[in-house]
Amino acid sequence: MATIDGHFLSAVDRFPHRCFLRQVAGDHEASTTYARGAERIAATVEHLRRLGLAPGDRAVLYLDEVVSSIQLMLACAFAGVTIAPLAPSFSLRALKRLYERTGARGIVTTPARASGLSGAIGVKPICYEPPPALREEVHAIDTAWTGSSAGALEVLRRASDTHGPDDPYIILSTSGSTGEPKLVVRSHNAVAGSGDEMLAMLDLRADEEPPQRLLMCSGLTHGMAQRNLACGLSLAAELSVPEGLESNVSRDQICRLDPTLVMVSPRVLRALEEQRLRTREPSLFGPSIRLVRTSGSAADLLLLDRLAEEGVDVGEACGASEVGPIAVTPRRGWRRGTIGQVMPSVMVRISDHGEILVKTPYRMLEYLGDPQLTAASQTEDGFYRTGDLGHLDSDRYLQILGRKHDTFNAQDGTNIHPARLEALIEALPWVQEAILAGDQRPFVVALIVIAGAKPSDAGDDGFLDARVEVERYARAAHDLARINQELEAVERIRRFALFARAMPRHVTGVTPLGKPKRDRRALLSARGARIEMLYRGDPGTGVVP
Repeated sequence: MATIDGHFLSAVDRFPHRCFLRQVAGDHEASTTYARGAERIAATVEHLRRLGLAPGDRAVLYLDEVVSSIQLMLACAFAGVTIAPLAPSFSLRALKRLYERTGARGIVTTPARASGLSGAIGVKPICYEPPPALREEVHAIDTAWTGSSAGALEVLRRASDTHGPDDPYIILSTSGSTGEPKLVVRSHNAVAGSGDEMLAMLDLRADEEPPQRLLMCSGLTHGMAQRNLACGLSLAAELSVPEGLESNVSRDQICRLDPTLVMVSPRVLRALEEQRLRTREPSLFGPSIRLVRTSGSAADLLLLDRLAEEGVDVGEACGASEVGPIAVTPRRGWRRGTIGQVMPSVMVRISDHGEILVKTPYRMLEYLGDPQLTAASQTEDGFYRTGDLGHLDSDRYLQILGRKHDTFNAQDGTNIHPARLEALIEALPWVQEAILAGDQRPFVVALIVIAGAKPSDAGDDGFLDARVEVERYARAAHDLARINQELEAVERIRRFALFARAMPRHVTGVTPLGKPKRDRRALLSARGARIEMLYRGDPGTGVVP
């Protein structure tokens, strides 16, 4: 049993002079040790108390800067304040609604986003070191510690005693395009304890020298990034932070940080590969990279193959906000086509209908304010319903086949699970969403929405013509051909169409349990004419070589 703040305290006690945070921004680089980080966090804890935040309270964190997020999340963890993070890409309306639903006592944000926030939300935000012109609009946190290092540690130890492993640590919003997001409440141990179990499977320890350098390039608003934070603190690792988040991260900056350990989404790997190809550099990371795990969507198997050929220990991990990590590829144990080996404390059962059911000590405490949905998410004997179809082998390696009740029948009678193929496509950095058609048809076709495309360039439904968008279609054909290499002949995508507008909400979205939803009957109604263009080989659509 563990707490997030307990992991940090252990790192400070054992390795005070190790690098805690190292950040590269443009040509500038900054770093701080665990001991200095403790002083900054202790100052923040005391300011939170002065503002009236007490153990058991909740606070919304409206920021995506990784370094600030880490320090504020740790300060709240020590103070016993449950955090509800929200990325600033969400609207002020979404922020206000999260503040109301969680019953939060404060909103923590950056000076750049604080101006005018009190008028829009009705609450004075809390800010790190705002400029003098903003001081009247916010509650300012001065992080300068005026006491001794021993005094800072004493503040943190006393604060840490106010809560335990089973107390709430974080409220994760499961965002979607339909309905209100569900609010998943997770305890300290659900995050910190599960991270420790993953590290044991990866054979990683804090006492190794030199210490690990863990890449942190994801916003801490979702489970994967929180798992990374927990693992990094448990290892007393250097948390290596480049500019940008996810696929906007800079490969050059990552190489300067030279991480040894990388756990990211496949989309990040693919974005780094595109940068590498443009510059013709030999590798994705610096020379010290030792271990890579991907999670969040279907892996890019060809990229993992290439990393493995370079001597990197590669693999996958899988989990869900509601239950935490389920499986991870153990050290030197990658098996292509699986998402890893089920963790020792996790029980997995495959139902009579092929659905993956999971029971774990790291499951959520609840969906906040919704006991009926909490109960509906699991079986009577406590197994979480993932909604995924899968196969578990005798060595406890898990394979995901697709989504329950979502299967194509090829003309030869073969079952095709489109959700798995859609996940492979959506791992590409330029893809916003993808939906397939092909039930009882001669081959599979894809309708793909491009991230960041301008709707003004498109038809009424967002369709982009291949005769006009030559470069976009060429790139898509190349990437789909690469994906096809990993598929059986009957699964391969033969033709595709690109769109600049998202599919209608009744076609794509999420289920009440937060899983991807594809209404393929609605797709036929909304985009049936485009699908027929694909099957008749219209020159305005794309062909996969």
